Amino acid sequence: EHFHLNPEDSTTAPIAYRIQRLIPWKENKILVGTRQKGIYVFDTKNRSFTPFINNPHPLLQSLYVASNGNIFTSHYGEGVFCYDPNGKELYNYCTYNSALTYNYILDITEHDGKIWVATDGGGINLFPLNGGEIKNIQQKAGDGTSLPDNSILTFYKDKEGNLWAGSVREGIFIIKKNQIQTFKETVPNTPFGLSDKTVISLYEEDNGEVWIGTDGGGVNHYSPYTNQFTHYPNTFGDKITSITEYSEEEMLIAIYTRGLFLFNKKTGLYRPFVIVNEEINKKEQNYGYTTVVLKACEDKIYILGMHAWCYHLSDKTFTPIPFADPSISPSALRIAFANDSLALMTRNNHVFMGNLKTDTISLCFEANKE
Repeated sequence: EHFHLNPEDSTTAPIAYRIQRLIPWKENKILVGTRQKGIYVFDTKNRSFTPFINNPHPLLQSLYVASNGNIFTSHYGEGVFCYDPNGKELYNYCTYNSALTYNYILDITEHDGKIWVATDGGGINLFPLNGGEIKNIQQKAGDGTSLPDNSILTFYKDKEGNLWAGSVREGIFIIKKNQIQTFKETVPNTPFGLSDKTVISLYEEDNGEVWIGTDGGGVNHYSPYTNQFTHYPNTFGDKITSITEYSEEEMLIAIYTRGLFLFNKKTGLYRPFVIVNEEINKKEQNYGYTTVVLKACEDKIYILGMHAWCYHLSDKTFTPIPFADPSISPSALRIAFANDSLALMTRNNHVFMGNLKTDTISLCFEANKE
């Protein structure tokens, strides 16, 4: 069973219901943020789908649930909104009524008891969980400890509690207490920065080591213990679209237009990884789908591209991941959330749930004009 989220009239385009954000919320409940038609609650237990926040502002950019239960959203050019756990609007900060430096907010997170918002031109703004004074962090000319760029795309919190941020044009940086350290593009094979300033994939191992996929600079490795990078010349020129763990010695990586490879952490060399057989592998590689890889558990890796596959590490075999409805195309799924038992995936205005125990995928709901 799946659900259709129907529009209020026949003129509404399906793109208005495109799924922008999925946030695990209360027990058995998921917040679903659509592009232009508000926020809904999907109950995974009774499979109900109900409107929650009907914000008239267009183009949802970000959705975040804070530790105090408040819900934060940003909309294109409208600043940041705060709602209580029942969906009642508490306040809206924008440049017209507060010290917010820019109205275009691309990401929201919580760090050190404050809400942090990433703006597309105004640096980072932060304020208390319950609202209050807004402070900002921006680029300062000639100051190497300030932000590298005032356009911040995304946040990521690592296992040590450090906050990472990815800029639009000037690499990534890590925010520690009273310190901002920026990692920009640097001379190849030097340990002080990235081989390319555009980062398109990340994978953090359990020990805190970070593997970085760049847009043309290949694979980079960052060690939090030495605070240095390693570049791998054999990967230069490659666009690394996805990274996951394969074994203690190797990572499984996806390279745009080239397919999947096993990457040796010590030697920096590739060896081919063939999906099922040469014929199927060629189709997966050449049909224009960007492949995503996810290690679902100790023995399973999910491979999502033209088709959905489960690779079993113990016997090195592949099985197709079946859909509950065989009429649904398995192509071009993107993982929005995963834990030990399930994965939430999106494709345009569809949301899918992957059962990591049974290796099946079902359509949770579909938002369209039908």
